[in-house]
Amino acid sequence: MASNMHRGKRKVMGSGMVGRAIVAGVLERGTASHVKLKVLPNVRRPHITQFVRTHVEPGSEVMTDDLLSYRTLRDQCIHKAVDHSIEYVRDHVHTNGLENFWSLLRRMLGGTYVAVV
Repeated sequence: MASNMHRGKRKVMGSGMVGRAIVAGVLERGTASHVKLKVLPNVRRPHITQFVRTHVEPGSEVMTDDLLSYRTLRDQCIHKAVDHSIEYVRDHVHTNGLENFWSLLRRMLGGTYVAVV
């Protein structure tokens, strides 16, 4: 984690999103997991919440990281978040499934397959 590194050894400065496309994703957990992706103009609340509300049924349990833009999701669904600076998993609340998807996607695009089921 960059915040724990000595200032002179940090490779990533800021949010790390400068010059990159913002791609949001939602993963349906279960036996037939489905992923929905969309390129967003930024990570501000209106864009993220509209994407989630479009692809998530009202009343569903939604698990995210602790980005402030997700806070208004509580109006429509059961929102649970993990703060990745403190923890990655709390009971069944985690984002590991979607993180695994991003990892496999990057490997697939780069040509190094591990396993795509």
